[in-house]
Amino acid sequence: MWRSLAFGFALVCPLLLSSTRADITVEGTVYYWSGDVQNADGAAGDYVPARSLWVHVECDKIAVGDIDTWTDANGKYKAVFKRKKLGGDFASLKIDVEVRAAVLLDAFKRDRAVDVKNTVSTYRSSFRAFPYNGQTRAVEVQDGNSVLINVYVQGADSPYAESSMGSRFNLPIASWDYDDDGRHTLAGIFLCQTCEEVYRFLCARAADKTELSRSTMLFYSADFSKTAYRDTQSPIGFPRLNEGTAWIDVSYRKLFDSDKPSDKGWNWRILRCTVMHEFSHKLMHDVYWTMPKTHPWMSSSHDATSCTSGEMGWREGWAEFLPAAVLNIATMAGEPVCSAKLQSAHNLEHSWHPSTGAGGVLPIDDLPGEVTWRDSVKGRRDWNEVEVAAVLWDIYDPPGWEYMPKAQQDAKPAGWPADLKWHDQLCDSRLERIWRIIKMQPEALNDEDESVDRDSFWTYWLDTYGSDYELVHGLKAILHNRDIRHTLRPENKPVIKRLKVLADSADTGFAELKVRESDAEDRPFLSYNVAFGAENEPLRLLFPTDRQLTGFWNDEELTALIRLPARNTWTRIIVLVHDNMEFDSIGAGDERWENAGGTSPKVRLISAGEDRSAAVRDDGTIWTWGAGMPSYRYVGLLGEQKDFAVRSAGPVRNTAGFVAISCGYRHTVALRIDGTVWNWGENAYGSLAIVGNAPDWQETPLQVPGLTDVVAISAGQDYTFALKSNGELWAWGSNFEGKLGDGTTTHRNAPVKVAGLPAVADMAAGVNHSLAVDTDGNVWAWGRNGFGQLGDGEAVQTHAPSRLVPAKVVGIDKAAAVAVHIDRSIALKRDGTVWEWGARSGTVAHGATSVPSRVAGLHNITAIGAGGGFQVALRNDGTVWSWGEVNWCGQLGCGPLGEPPIDWGTIHQVSDGSGFNDVTAIAVGSRHGILMRRDGSVWSWGGNGFDCLGHGSTGHRFTPVRVQQYRPSGGSAYAVLPFDIFHH
Repeated sequence: MWRSLAFGFALVCPLLLSSTRADITVEGTVYYWSGDVQNADGAAGDYVPARSLWVHVECDKIAVGDIDTWTDANGKYKAVFKRKKLGGDFASLKIDVEVRAAVLLDAFKRDRAVDVKNTVSTYRSSFRAFPYNGQTRAVEVQDGNSVLINVYVQGADSPYAESSMGSRFNLPIASWDYDDDGRHTLAGIFLCQTCEEVYRFLCARAADKTELSRSTMLFYSADFSKTAYRDTQSPIGFPRLNEGTAWIDVSYRKLFDSDKPSDKGWNWRILRCTVMHEFSHKLMHDVYWTMPKTHPWMSSSHDATSCTSGEMGWREGWAEFLPAAVLNIATMAGEPVCSAKLQSAHNLEHSWHPSTGAGGVLPIDDLPGEVTWRDSVKGRRDWNEVEVAAVLWDIYDPPGWEYMPKAQQDAKPAGWPADLKWHDQLCDSRLERIWRIIKMQPEALNDEDESVDRDSFWTYWLDTYGSDYELVHGLKAILHNRDIRHTLRPENKPVIKRLKVLADSADTGFAELKVRESDAEDRPFLSYNVAFGAENEPLRLLFPTDRQLTGFWNDEELTALIRLPARNTWTRIIVLVHDNMEFDSIGAGDERWENAGGTSPKVRLISAGEDRSAAVRDDGTIWTWGAGMPSYRYVGLLGEQKDFAVRSAGPVRNTAGFVAISCGYRHTVALRIDGTVWNWGENAYGSLAIVGNAPDWQETPLQVPGLTDVVAISAGQDYTFALKSNGELWAWGSNFEGKLGDGTTTHRNAPVKVAGLPAVADMAAGVNHSLAVDTDGNVWAWGRNGFGQLGDGEAVQTHAPSRLVPAKVVGIDKAAAVAVHIDRSIALKRDGTVWEWGARSGTVAHGATSVPSRVAGLHNITAIGAGGGFQVALRNDGTVWSWGEVNWCGQLGCGPLGEPPIDWGTIHQVSDGSGFNDVTAIAVGSRHGILMRRDGSVWSWGGNGFDCLGHGSTGHRFTPVRVQQYRPSGGSAYAVLPFDIFHH
């Protein structure tokens, strides 16, 4: 171009240094046309920045010299022409910008002596010095000035008009070297950019860049015979080049034809995927094929000439997976599906997809890829490259539900209303695990009953992660659901041993489920769901997605609490359990199905204490909020915050399989499905039943020794009752004024039987007195009797101050439940009426009486609760009602009522004004109440001492507010989320 003239001029007329010195700066951005993106109008194709591209900035004076540089990650380049001490002076320069189809992936030192430049370039042959070169027109720049030149590399169908403003120029390529109309240059840049994308992706997620350090060359040839990768040589017929040459299939040359194919976007994407596929071979050659064998009986070196067919299949599997991962398209090699009616690419994510469309037609418009690819596998399955890619994809992609294979679908119970799914839980989006094991040179996916060459992916996985149940189960499930069998960790299906229906809790049923799972790695990952319906109606699922099965293990057998629909909603029911691979099911009428009736534990999902509240979720875990006297420690919380009250609900450590909860004054008690009792908190007066050197505080649940077959619990002030299925009542803890009922006032750190009681149906532990209901409906009372709370019918001023053993309450029969607090007693009769006796606020002047009297205005009541100076009742229509003489912190839950005194005989509805006619359970503490609604949400009201309301902030509440849950978000920070017991 200008160079020959400039060179001759320089020989006869050397330049002299001028008296003033100044530099000329050239900078800008290089853009190239890509049909793989959408422009602002939504059409295929737009200009995008060229990252790490080789840019040659040329001037018209040979004495000054040209500058080679690379664009940055945003496509920007910069070149500064500096004056030199000898020669090279200039008053102005004519400058053009050349782009070359090469990218610099990285420049680094492999050791202290060698600077390695890792590049990708596109060559037509080994003799081209500057292949695929495009050049802008020249721009004249004066001494000391700067110029901005944005370069646009375009194809025949992507013209760009030149524009300029002052020292700013937008210039398309004006001429081409070694090209006809720019198609090869544009294609070469596109190929290099694709390799740069793959390289950055891999370095960011797995590889040390020194492992991907060798340069490579990509061919985009007119001989578009086939796609190939040559580790050591060029394609046949071309001169030998450097190692790592990718021979790109140019059947996609039509991308750049002038007739503009109808779907350029798709064609560009396929070319991009092809380049990624071939380039990934080069990457694997760097880090895999040239590494030594890992076992002494194998050859010491490993290159392309020593590969077995199995290893070649693995190599292809990697090359199929990587484009899908880079592009986040779960089809083979990441190829798109532009028309669902013309699907051809294998879908890597699905091993099987059900025929859910009308008339048994697949919903292909919603599902990309060929969903029957497993049926088209040829040869050995463990060597098949598509299955290898699919397994890698399942390890890499986000966790989620996928369809079980067709064999499991065909075997599901008759009437099951949905297709079975398994949960792919492996997710290594950074590729560390995949990369580490691929470098070990696995020969195949499964173990192949290996006896000598233990070099499968599965073998290496077990060698590395064999003690990690989550990782072992994760890969085992992936392989099993792709019908890739293995012997090192064989699959054994879960077996349902028994299902026992527990007592209903309002609108919700629960059951104890026993499942045997002999595979240790699969035990933490059991799931269940329930299908139910009325006669002659299709079954429906209880949960939209399967629920995790949690509980406690005894060797190979899990005992878990599961939720069932309300009994009046079904005549047919199926419970299905699976371990992400195979399933078992059980239905009503099966010999393993048992209706426990009155012998089963009574479900009690919520409870309130002094300044603490608790709930049992339907998975059997316990959640608590608030604090406890005297040190106000928040006991049992998962996480760091244990030394002060937490304002929202948190899970208690080591809890699973629990059905009932009861909050005492300073301790909490829980009942497990198996009839054992567990407690934690402050160990005052033996309230935790710890024998020997007992701690003041127990942070996690501790089993009460010697107690089994318990069906109900009640915690009071430093003592607890446990009711056994045979009607016996047992107690331990504080025994002030004989409230344990064993005939003494001796505190007990082990359970003792309450004396003189017939079979008990319900009981209530209070502050210093206790109540019980026998199976005939008689109410019994013992303990403190200062204000007639024992209901003996005598004058309050003359009766005995306490009683050490139970005695019948006079004037009441046919009772169903009792509640107690301080010096007040109430009872619920079987006819739905409520009765009360004792003191109202602790003084005779406020109406103490030893004879039960009916609470006016209450009828059809199903549950009761007693607090300090207020009571609460739940009606069968789902409404909650309160009465009492205190409301200073909102105890009545009906809003402010003005200055005391409050009429004790007035009934108030607990509500925030929006109804609250769907309540299923209530519980009452000293100064607050909580309720559960039909949707499983928990609400609270009243005094918020030590944050026992759990709504995420301070302050009392005069009407119900929703309880929140916390979730650790790093450090000791907490994010508030909705708290639902049933978690729909």
